[in-house]
Amino acid sequence: MRILRYLGVLFLNLFFNFWGSVPAWILLVMHFVRGWPIIWFWLALAAWIAGIMIYMHVIGALVYLGNTDQPENKNKNPYSHKERNGK
Repeated sequence: MRILRYLGVLFLNLFFNFWGSVPAWILLVMHFVRGWPIIWFWLALAAWIAGIMIYMHVIGALVYLGNTDQPENKNKNPYSHKERNGK
């Protein structure tokens, strides 16, 4: 089930960042118009997808590392209601 969730998020990110794939589509058009090698299209498309995946993993790692439990601190504020009344 985790792989389906990952693929869903990946496809959603690819959809929202579609404009990043425009250079690949231009290279595909140039393949048919000018006869450029098709490998340039595939490399640009792979670079776009790899960039999105790296972005997803970096953001995921930052969220994972940021979600740690915070130790409970004693209230040291002298103007606090609890400290002022001695409770």
